[in-house]
Amino acid sequence: MRPVDLSKTAQRLLTIAPGAIDVVSARHGETLRYFGLPFARVRRLLGSERLWFGVESVRRRRLDENTENEFTTLLTELLDHRSAAASDHRHAFYRNAAEAWLESLLRRDITQLDPGLIIAPLHAQFRTARGRRARRSSG
Repeated sequence: MRPVDLSKTAQRLLTIAPGAIDVVSARHGETLRYFGLPFARVRRLLGSERLWFGVESVRRRRLDENTENEFTTLLTELLDHRSAAASDHRHAFYRNAAEAWLESLLRRDITQLDPGLIIAPLHAQFRTARGRRARRSSG
């Protein structure tokens, strides 16, 4: 996704940590991931952009003047704990979604794995619904 296609909110958040944050496009907005860990969603609703934030284990909150401090705290914790240099390797932000973290690093520079590899075609993984059984066809 080109930066011009991104929402203004996503573009602004990318400037915080451009080497760590990536954006996955959706029909009505974007999901922002910090080294593969989804932490914010931007949605376009009725001509405006709205942001919800939080990680998997925390209920998502809508960003507004009452939740700005919580959002700032989340960003600070991601910067501190989702890093190879993090001091606490037991922190949830360090441990969660390790495979997605690795994928995010390799998507930025696949030659770290093997100098002969090229980025295209490299497609992002996506999650499927949990707990649903596959339907069997009778036929």
